[in-house]
Amino acid sequence: MSDRYDDIESLWLLPEFMRSDAFDAEMSAIVDDFGADVSAATRTYSVWDSIDVLGEATLDALAEELNIIWYDKTADVEAKRGVVKNSKRIQAALGTKWALEEILNIYFAGRAVITEWFDYGGDPNHFMVEAESFSRGDEEAEKFLAVLSGVKRKSAVLDGVIATIGSESTVHASVWAHGRRTDEMTVRRD
Repeated sequence: MSDRYDDIESLWLLPEFMRSDAFDAEMSAIVDDFGADVSAATRTYSVWDSIDVLGEATLDALAEELNIIWYDKTADVEAKRGVVKNSKRIQAALGTKWALEEILNIYFAGRAVITEWFDYGGDPNHFMVEAESFSRGDEEAEKFLAVLSGVKRKSAVLDGVIATIGSESTVHASVWAHGRRTDEMTVRRD
C-alpha cells in the first residue's frame, strides 16, 4: 500500500464497467491532480511541525524560500528557529510596533521595548528603543541597529536607543516608630 496519495490512480478504484467511460476517466484524472496537490502540501506542513529539530542549513533554506527579509544567517540556531516559527505572524504585521519588538526580542533575547513618539513627546513617526546593555560590545550594537533598520517602516525615524543595565539586588528597609496614641491631631502651618 502506498503512503502517498499522488501514487494512487483513482481510475483503478472505480468499478470495471466505469473505467471505460470518458467522463469518469476525466473526473479520475482531476481527482488525481487535486490529490497530488494536497499530498504535496501535507508534506510541506510536516516541515512546520518539526522546526524545533531542523538543522541550521534547513532553517536557512526555509527562510530563503519564505523570503524572510529580517532573517540573519549569522544568528544562533534558537534565534533562527524563532524567526522561522513566527515569520507568518510577523509578516502580516510588519511595520507595526508589535512586529518590530517581536523581531528584536527574538534576536536579542527579550531585551527591547519600543516607545512611540506620542508617549515621549517626540515628532510624528519617530520612535525610541529601550534595550538592555549590549554585553558583546559594538558588534552586537551594530547588529541590533542593522536588524532594526531592516524591519522598521521606511518612514519611521529612530530618535535613539536607550541602553539599560539590568541587575538584581535585594534592598532591606525598616521603619521604627515611637510615640503615643492620641485621639487628637494638631497640624500647624508656619
